[in-house]
Amino acid sequence: MSGEFFFDTYALVEVVKGSKSYKGFAGTPIVTHQGNLHELIVHVLRDHDEAQARRVCQALRPNLLDADLDDLIRAGHFKIGHARSRISYVDSLGYVLARRHGLRFLTGDEQFADFPEVEYVK
Repeated sequence: MSGEFFFDTYALVEVVKGSKSYKGFAGTPIVTHQGNLHELIVHVLRDHDEAQARRVCQALRPNLLDADLDDLIRAGHFKIGHARSRISYVDSLGYVLARRHGLRFLTGDEQFADFPEVEYVK
């Protein structure tokens, strides 16, 4: 899979909003998974319509990573192991997928600020 970063939902939303903090990632191949794309779509639908959600997804041209059973189990262990941090199911899986594919996990979620292979951008 091409790309250097795995974009979590926080990062996807900031890119779509044109956030100054995420300007440096414009043009970077978007690598994510369906869960993050689903959360982005919900975010867009709250303020816009289905046509806009489709346009946003098409403009991003995301490269979606598939999770296998081992990824899901690793994500489950990760979530349980970090229960106090209240990391979401989607982010648990995203972080595991990013690590497996040698990508930095791009996020603005504080829970990940000190994790290895994380690009924390607020």
